[in-house]
Amino acid sequence: MSKPSNSSATNQAPTKRRLRRFFLYALGLLGVWLGILAWFSYQLSIQSQNVHDVLQTRPLGSSQAQALCDELAATHKSVIWLRRLSLPLHPILRQSDAWIGALPAASDVAHQGLGLTAGYCHQFNPLLALLDLPAEQRSKQMLDWLNANQPHWQQLQSDVQQLQQTWRSVPTSLQTAPFLANYQAQIAQFDQQLTAAQTSLGLLERAWPLLADGWGTQKPLRLLIAGQNPLELRPSGGFIGSIATLTLEQGRISKLAYFNSADFAAVAPAGSAMPKPYNQYLRASIWTLRDANWWPDWPTSAQSLQTFWQLNQQPEVDAVIALDLYGLQGLIQVLAPLEIAGYGQMAQAASLEHIFGFYDGQNVTGDKQFLAALFRSTLETARHANFGQWLELGASLQASLQQRHLSIYFNDQTSQNLMLANGWAGTMPQVEHDLLALVDADLSYSDGQNFIEQRMQLDVQLDAQARPLTNTLTITYTNRYDTWRADLSKHAVYGYCYNIGLAIQQRIPGCYGDYARAYLPINALPLQLEGADTPPDIAQEGHLTSVGWYMLLYPGQTRTIRLSYLPNLQSQPYRLSWFKQAGTLAHPIHVRVSQAGQQVEWRGTLQHDRELSLIDAAIQPAPSDMPITTDQQAAEQAWQRWQQGETSAALELWQASNTLDRALDAVVSLRWTHDPSTANQLLRQLQPLLPDSGRAAFLAGWLVELNNDDDAALQAYQTALEREPTSQAARLALALLQLKRGDGAAAQATLQKLENPRLALQRLAFDQRMAGDLAQAERYYQLLLTLDPTDRTVWDDRYWLRRYANDHPNWSAVEQLANEGIGAFPNDVTWLSRRAESYERQNLPQQAIDDWQQVTIISPTNSLAWYYLGLQQRAVGDWPAAQSSLEQSIKLDPQADYYLVLGDTLRELNLLAEARNAYANAAKINPDHPGLAERLRLVDASP
Repeated sequence: MSKPSNSSATNQAPTKRRLRRFFLYALGLLGVWLGILAWFSYQLSIQSQNVHDVLQTRPLGSSQAQALCDELAATHKSVIWLRRLSLPLHPILRQSDAWIGALPAASDVAHQGLGLTAGYCHQFNPLLALLDLPAEQRSKQMLDWLNANQPHWQQLQSDVQQLQQTWRSVPTSLQTAPFLANYQAQIAQFDQQLTAAQTSLGLLERAWPLLADGWGTQKPLRLLIAGQNPLELRPSGGFIGSIATLTLEQGRISKLAYFNSADFAAVAPAGSAMPKPYNQYLRASIWTLRDANWWPDWPTSAQSLQTFWQLNQQPEVDAVIALDLYGLQGLIQVLAPLEIAGYGQMAQAASLEHIFGFYDGQNVTGDKQFLAALFRSTLETARHANFGQWLELGASLQASLQQRHLSIYFNDQTSQNLMLANGWAGTMPQVEHDLLALVDADLSYSDGQNFIEQRMQLDVQLDAQARPLTNTLTITYTNRYDTWRADLSKHAVYGYCYNIGLAIQQRIPGCYGDYARAYLPINALPLQLEGADTPPDIAQEGHLTSVGWYMLLYPGQTRTIRLSYLPNLQSQPYRLSWFKQAGTLAHPIHVRVSQAGQQVEWRGTLQHDRELSLIDAAIQPAPSDMPITTDQQAAEQAWQRWQQGETSAALELWQASNTLDRALDAVVSLRWTHDPSTANQLLRQLQPLLPDSGRAAFLAGWLVELNNDDDAALQAYQTALEREPTSQAARLALALLQLKRGDGAAAQATLQKLENPRLALQRLAFDQRMAGDLAQAERYYQLLLTLDPTDRTVWDDRYWLRRYANDHPNWSAVEQLANEGIGAFPNDVTWLSRRAESYERQNLPQQAIDDWQQVTIISPTNSLAWYYLGLQQRAVGDWPAAQSSLEQSIKLDPQADYYLVLGDTLRELNLLAEARNAYANAAKINPDHPGLAERLRLVDASP
């Protein structure tokens, strides 16, 4: 056999060397590539930290902002190179389910986002210098620059939208990346902030014409803001409990004031008719500013509000804004924590309960003062909001506008047209197709709207051409309030409801006296109204027909109202606009459309206005939120069976549907509808199914106490506390029963275990005061004084009972209380003054003089005390002393009244020249003072 040739071996050697060399080069290139990747990754981490550090700088000046833009630009370059170098790996990485599989998509987001940021840093670079200006100058300069260099708003929104789409393509596994461990919160919020950015940019684009027109910059913008309480629901969003005025000029807030609406007491002008339901059901005798918002159409209510504003001698405004507590809550939630002067820090406002805990948790009538402080704090905090908060504020404002928690009316027609075009005016636009709105007005002084459940159903019957023949609106109301469930809210609930049958106003805590109006197409013809307490009130309001009625809903009660009508429309195919009432949240609605034996349904909520169309045998658009009302419906079915005598079936249905707590509502309803024996019967049937229910035991005590079986009531309340030791209702009921039985020590011990015994008793006393039971109110005040004998608020309330509760006060009783007050607060100016007044009214001038002299010794700068002292010295004929006292009052506080009485005193002393001089001084202060002319005539006629 021949040997291998040397030439073959020689040929293979270079090939191996070339392969070895190739692998060495490849390995070297891989090392270089990995090294560059590592270097850019390292640079990226440093730059990211630099960006983070700059963002933490407070305050952010122009130099820091420029540094931020520079760092972002550098970071963008690093991302570009890192992305280019890593492209070969992307197909491989995308196959992984771990966090590394999300890196390619994340690099796309980083590239796109940083590119946009760097571009906008360049575009808006001139604005950076404004960061060094004082806050009061910054806003105007920024708006002036934007007016001269108006951005392309739609392009901005498109860029943000594209970035969000890219971000949403990133697998969620990215969040598990170890190098992102410290950024989980930012990652979780990024998508939300992109959405907020789009919304805020859209809002700014639509509002820009107002800014371009110079409102708040070139010319002042004077705003009148109606603070509406949705828990006392009224047509435009709620009872107007507070009023704010705000003036924007030169890009800043120049004036801000906040008032209780009761301060504006001027009544409606002669010839203007107060809305009849105010008189019929609210039992109001006068119409004032706080009740100006009777119309759900905000422009109409805003004009009414301005009329009352002017009647109260207030300055003109440019715009009127309706803002309810839900809208304010949305702003607070963005800005929290808030420091509220005099109240502390509000950490969050995820629900209204976080607000109630502040203003209802302090005292009974201090809510307006708290809301004023809250409003100021919100505005002040907003001025210093960071960029992310501004984005979320824009989104919150847009949501409030869309959901009718915020409505705006301008007197300027051009600006008002902008509000109308954007849907911000709080109107119900005129349409050619079917429409519906249900508007409720709480006329019960209860503030209990958060316990009222409401759902609506509209049944539409179409003809062959899809035109509506008949519509039937069904509204189901449920009042879930009772004393036990009141613990669920920190907000106080009262209740004074007009009973049509009895023709009286009943004091029932938590009752709901509702005047409702259904708004229909202009040519609609009402056919039948069922379930209401009154016949229908049919009227035309603008381009709509309204059908109104009154209904009293007792605590625990469920009532159904049914209205049938002919829409009288020719439009086709079928369309429906269902408008939401301002001040409400998201009532469940159900639409059923029937045609030729076929039926289609739609279920959703009225979180905002709904526009529905019947297309291809389906109602469009599909609902985005599905309400859950099965428990309500099951409880109602069980109640109907129980009323029909099907006790076992009813109890089984309540238990199977887990609605036994709603069955207890029926017990409450029976008690208030004057059938306590049936209430007892139902409760006894329910109790075996609720062996651990504190509420069932509490209701048992409540019912037997009505029958004056105090022993059984005491045991029931104690059982309720054993089952629910935190129940405030049971503890308070037990304490009051102990007090009723004469066991004051036990009552006081029980009260001390309440979360806030002072507030609980104050609410009871306030309720009794409003009901006119002054003796019971005094008993509660006495109990309050056992908790704190020096509680000034309680002492002042007791004085109010004796001094102001009756048209003809018992002045000896006032004197007696003043003596007690002086004993509790020795040498107290207030109580000495009150006793002096009681002496005056009892025609005991010398005793009054003694007290007024004591007041002037303690408080020598009290001009009013010197004045009253002078009056009493005149009463006993001590003219020189009266002259001295009156001159001292004038020295402290020159007033026309003081000068007039001094002039009268000088005339008695026959000092006519001095008297003439005193009258002349009075004329300088108030030339139109009644009686001045007659006094001057008398002194001139004197010899």
